[in-house]
Amino acid sequence: MAWRKRKDEDEELEYEDEYEDEEYDDEDEEYDDDYDDDYRNPLKPILIVMIILLLAFAAIIGLMYVRLQSAEKANKELTASLSTVQTELNRMQAEAAAATPVPAQATPAPQEPAAPEATAVPEATAEPEATPEPEPTPEPEPTPAPAPKDSITDAELNGVVRPLDASWLETAKKGKVSAEYMLSVRWGPGLEYFENMALYHDNVVDILASQNGWYLIRTEAGAYGWALIQFIADA
Repeated sequence: MAWRKRKDEDEELEYEDEYEDEEYDDEDEEYDDDYDDDYRNPLKPILIVMIILLLAFAAIIGLMYVRLQSAEKANKELTASLSTVQTELNRMQAEAAAATPVPAQATPAPQEPAAPEATAVPEATAEPEATPEPEPTPEPEPTPAPAPKDSITDAELNGVVRPLDASWLETAKKGKVSAEYMLSVRWGPGLEYFENMALYHDNVVDILASQNGWYLIRTEAGAYGWALIQFIADA
């Protein structure tokens, strides 16, 4: 009986060893499968990194787009504000120019007429002999008006840029403001010069010179300035 019991114990130990060997073999196979999966997919970490980079790049592009839209909106608002300020400034300059009073010229005081002197009665004279009628003298030709270049002085321009000698017209001609509402007249022939007055639609002016797309004009009140040619039509 002792011998049979010992045999049964040996068989049980052998069975347990075989079971443990099979369990270890299963764990080794599972580890080998995981290792093979990682070895067969070497691009998996790279793909993950690329996806993360793409998401970050998309987020940066979206943020830049939002900022660009905000900057464009702010630029439009600033442009509209500047346009409004320029319009208001032009209106105020026009009102100031229109409100400037024209100095009245002093009229001389009337003089009392002098009393007529007593005249002596002429003595009777002999009738003169008939003289032949003189030949009619020709009427003098009217002298032409001086050219604007020679008649307009720097003092009359009062700070307005004087045109080049070749830019003066031979004679002044009439023009009319064709701008729909208001025309800015400047100190010189260019947008870099400041405005010195404003004219309105259908105001009549004298055109004196033409230079670089600008007219030197003179208003009915005697003020001078430069205006763009396209806003001055022939009267």
